[in-house]
Order: sequence, then structure tokens, then C-alpha cells
Amino acid sequence: MEQVNASLIARGLVHGDRMPLITMFSDCEELDDVRSTSCMQAKLRGFYSFQLCDVDMKAVAPADRLLRDAVLESGELEKHVQRVKELELREKKADAERERKKEANAKSQRERERKNAKAKRESEERKRDTEAKVRREELEEKKIEEEARAKHELEEAERERKEKRREEKARAKRGLEEAERERKEKRREEKARAKRELEKAERERKEKRREEKAKAKLEFEKKIAEEARAKRELEEAERERKEKRREEKARAKHELEEAERERKEKRREEKAKAKLELEKKIEEEVRATQSQNSVIRIGLRRMRDHLAAMHLTMEILLVSLDDGVVQAEASASAEVEAHSGTEGVAACAGSNE
Repeated sequence: MEQVNASLIARGLVHGDRMPLITMFSDCEELDDVRSTSCMQAKLRGFYSFQLCDVDMKAVAPADRLLRDAVLESGELEKHVQRVKELELREKKADAERERKKEANAKSQRERERKNAKAKRESEERKRDTEAKVRREELEEKKIEEEARAKHELEEAERERKEKRREEKARAKRGLEEAERERKEKRREEKARAKRELEKAERERKEKRREEKAKAKLEFEKKIAEEARAKRELEEAERERKEKRREEKARAKHELEEAERERKEKRREEKAKAKLELEKKIEEEVRATQSQNSVIRIGLRRMRDHLAAMHLTMEILLVSLDDGVVQAEASASAEVEAHSGTEGVAACAGSNE
């Protein structure tokens, strides 16, 4: 292997600084595959390193192909590649194990720090609770003393206020009694005057109410009479409208029947004319195609029979329909079918010709 590498380095085919290796292929013209394997590097446990570089396969002499074949047969290159892959795999596994241990140590360190911080917080909270409890007790004692002093002052002020209130109540009671007597006297006078005014207003209201009732009664009787007259006029107009409507319906029905009879007669004439023209055309086509074979003549006869049957069916349908609108729609569809059948016959005859 060293002799092969030395020979290739001397010829300028492989470039490497420590241990150059070559990559051999079965065909020297596969230059794209050779260049795609360039610059693969790996470390072999710190002992040595190697590099797979581009090989100028155009410069490989035919005589050097024997060296390439010898290297391929010896299997040294495959062994080196396999050892490199195994070493890389073990290195990756070792790195993954170190990362896992590092992550576990960091996780345990975070857990210890979290527990220490939690214990510190709990200690500080207990200390704060104790200090707050002492302050609350001091404030409670101070509050009790202030409440007792305030209660004493309040009782003293309450006694003075009650004494003053009794005097004010007595004075106010005397003034209130005097005012009450005056108010009652004035109230009696106002009630008597209001009663007289109310009685007078009641009499006037009753008189006015009687007049309004009499007037409303007259207006109600007048309204009833007008409604009765309007009802009679409305009934008379309704009877006239119904009579006129019956006459118009009868006249329209007569006109519709007359128009329908005329339309049927005209339709029968047109169908007879079309039938004659069609038969004439068929006869002319039959005479013109007598030189054709018997199959065409049989087809034309069947087509003529089919048209005659279609004509008879349309006549039966037109006679059986009663309603004007339905008859119009049915006749329109029958005309379309007859027209399409005629065109189909003409097209078939043309194709036979």
C-alpha cells in the first residue's frame, strides 16, 4: 500500500501530507463519481489521519491500472474504511454518553439549587411571619388602649349631648304644639273651602258628562246607519262584480274553445300536407334508389311505416288533451318530435344515397 501511494504521489495523482489513500473504480472514465468522493476526513483515535482527495483519472497511465487492481484485490482500502466507520461510530456513542452524563449532572445541580432556594425562601418567610406577628400584637395592644380612652371621651360627650338634647326637645315641643294648633285651625278652614269647591266642580262635571253622553249616542246611531248603508252598497257591488265575472269567464271560455278548434283544424291540415309531402319525397327517393340493394328498400319501407305510426300516435294525443295550456305544450313538443323525425329520415336517406 505504501509503495502504491508513493508511486501515485510521485506521479502527482494523489495529494496528501501524512498517509494518502486512493479510491479505485472499475472504470477510469467515471470522473464525476471520483470527484464526488473528495475531501472525506476522519481521525483514527489520535494515531494518524488520512484524506481522500480528487484523483486525476485522466493522468492515470494504463500501467498503473495493475497497481489499482492489486490494491482492490488486497482489500486494504475496504479494511481502512471499515475501521474508520467503526471508530467514528464508537466516538459518536462516547460523545453521546458524555453529553447524557453532563446533562444529568446539570439537572441534579439545578435540582439542588432549586431546593436550596426553596429552603431559603421558606426560612425568610417564617422570619417575616414572626416579625409581622409581633408587630400585630403591639398594634393590637395600642389599639385597645386608644379604644378605651376614646370610649371614655365618647361617654362624657354623650352625657352632655343628652342633657342638651332634652332641653332642646322641651323647647321644640312647646313650639311644635303651638304650631300644631295653628296648622289644625288653618287645615280645617282649607278643608271646608276645598269641599265647597269640589262639590261645585262635581256638579259641573256631571252636567257636562250628561251632555257628552247624549251627543255620543246621537253620533253612534248616525254611524250605525252609515255602516248599514255602506254594507248594502258593498253587497250590491259584489253581486254586480260576480255577475260580470261569470259573463267574462263564459265569453273567454267560448273564445278559447273556438280558437282551439281552429288551431286543431289548421294543425290537422298542416300534418296532412306534411304527410303528403313526406310520402311524395319518400317515393321519389325510393324511385331514385331502385338500383340499390334490397336491404336499403326494406329499410325505407320500415322507416315509412314508422313515420305513419308516429303520425297516428300524435293524432290520438292531440284529440285526448282538454286543457288549453297543456294542449299547447303537448302540441309544441309533438311538433319538435315530428320535425326531428323528418330530419332524421332525410339524413338517413342522404347517407344511403
